[in-house]
Amino acid sequence: MAEPIRPEPGTAGKTVNFELRGIDYVPDDMRDSTPSNLFRVFVGAQLTFGIMILGWLPVVFGLDFWSAVTATTLGTIVGAVMFGLFSLLGPRTGTNSAVSTGFCYGVKGRLLGSFKALFIGVGYLALTVWVCGDMVAAGVARMTGSGTSDALRAISYLVIMAALIIIALVGHDLLVKLQKYVIPLVLLGLAVMVATTFSAFGSTLETQASTLSPSEYWVAWVATFVIAMQLPVSYMPFANGFTRYISRKRWNDRSVFLGMSLGVSLGVLIALIVGIYISTLFAADQMSFGDGVVSVVPSWFVLPLVLIALIGAFDQGGFALYGSGLDASSVIPALRRLPATVVLSVISLLLVFLGSFVWDAAVIVSGFVTIIAVFVLPWAAVGFTSFLFQKGRLWPLDLQVFEKGIRGGAYWYNRGWNWRSTAAYAAGVLVALLFVKSDVYNGVLADAFGGADLSMFVSTIVAVALYTVFRLISPEQLELPAKGETSTASPALKNPASASVPE
Repeated sequence: MAEPIRPEPGTAGKTVNFELRGIDYVPDDMRDSTPSNLFRVFVGAQLTFGIMILGWLPVVFGLDFWSAVTATTLGTIVGAVMFGLFSLLGPRTGTNSAVSTGFCYGVKGRLLGSFKALFIGVGYLALTVWVCGDMVAAGVARMTGSGTSDALRAISYLVIMAALIIIALVGHDLLVKLQKYVIPLVLLGLAVMVATTFSAFGSTLETQASTLSPSEYWVAWVATFVIAMQLPVSYMPFANGFTRYISRKRWNDRSVFLGMSLGVSLGVLIALIVGIYISTLFAADQMSFGDGVVSVVPSWFVLPLVLIALIGAFDQGGFALYGSGLDASSVIPALRRLPATVVLSVISLLLVFLGSFVWDAAVIVSGFVTIIAVFVLPWAAVGFTSFLFQKGRLWPLDLQVFEKGIRGGAYWYNRGWNWRSTAAYAAGVLVALLFVKSDVYNGVLADAFGGADLSMFVSTIVAVALYTVFRLISPEQLELPAKGETSTASPALKNPASASVPE
């Protein structure tokens, strides 16, 4: 694989370099990122109205402001802790999240993670372009006094997507450097937006009262908790694409965990609470989120609001498209990151047009959240359980055999698949589908928890428990690296004969 054009160690952030690296192993002497970079990236990635729309959902559900904030805060903290723990893989494996999980699922079984990352990345990209494009179109319409037309929205989507392609193609360095400008600019803009609408919010808060019955309130509160929790969880397939640039010689696990978990939790809380706040100021169940936000701010603030929407879209959308490009290249090794990025942008743009002109916004967004919750958390939980069983000691180069077109190594298992983890994960998801409760799909046991959707927790418990049982019944015969081992390849991989045929 082509070597990337990257800065010398310790110079990250001083220049922007075009990244040619895909999902191949990053040697330790080329890892120039820091935990503070991780913190900034995952704060800045949330500061977009494409994420804030998730704060619109609790208001649509009927929760009052403080109930929505409480559920959101608790859910975010739980999700951020899980996200931070999963992020510890990257510094050990030197590659992205999906390929990293090859130690658990097998070097081919890790494709489960690649497909999930593709789905989430394309989904969040489409959501970001859709919401921010609507806000730009609504803002232009209000400033010019014209109505918001389909043509204006379509042009907004195309312009935003074109900018995102450029950002994602440049890659890691630009995404890190953007945070120096995105975070202060967007935070300032959001502060002004809150200040200019606070009197209206105060009046709304005094008169706001939930009309939900106790059972309806419980269902809405749990749904809000799950929405907040799944947001950090949904970044797990992308987390190690950033932590792979952290040197274990310079930074310990604690610093990586804190940088990632604090960054994502702060960003998510700001985004969702602002989303909840602004959604209380308009008829959330009757008006789209983008149109509603533009309608409640003073006329003089419409142009700054449009600029904030664009800045946030460039950051979060670029993040999603970059991560998706990495995972597309890991699914099809012959497809490099750059062409994969362009192909995925076209797919996302198609979804944007369908979401804008064909589908119902609230149903699609809530359905997307449900799918993420059910499919991602058990996958990551089984992976982290395996990580603990293997004492955090991994062979990085053994994870790369699928991309290099060879067979064998420590994680070949059975033709590249580990049946224990794969079967446990599949069983967890299948059981969870019985309990799903959403506007898109309801399982046969959807009302088992009083109408609340706890399928994410069911799938995780079942998957981890089964994986543990399967390991006890049929132990994985793995040779772990010794403490202080400096080799990045296992003895099996270093022996050409052993690395060319299945075990």
